[in-house]
Amino acid sequence: MAQEQPVGVYKTSEAAQRLNVSPNTLRSWERRFGSQHFGITRSKGGQRAYNQETIHELATILREGSSISSAVTILGNSIDLNTTSVLRDALKNFDSRQANRIIEKRLSTGVRPVESLVTEM
Repeated sequence: MAQEQPVGVYKTSEAAQRLNVSPNTLRSWERRFGSQHFGITRSKGGQRAYNQETIHELATILREGSSISSAVTILGNSIDLNTTSVLRDALKNFDSRQANRIIEKRLSTGVRPVESLVTEM
């Protein structure tokens, strides 16, 4: 039986197509820059699910002529991409690395107190 894809996410091939790169390039970027920059969560089976909002935002930045490293920096500085839902998914999937990165990002930028993030969850 096929596993149903959650709403608001792309499979690797779909995200790669939206960014006009190969799936291997997208996975390479993930290894280089970290999964948090691409809004990646994983299914119980370990398959990647890319946050649609993040992929759309990244595609827009790349179309404007930025390099991937610049795009990741821009995304990292402006990202609020449903932090609560991304953190919730990371915790639900026992992805402590991603959860820690999100919390550290919130602490370092002062964008949003951790207490309000946890309360909202």
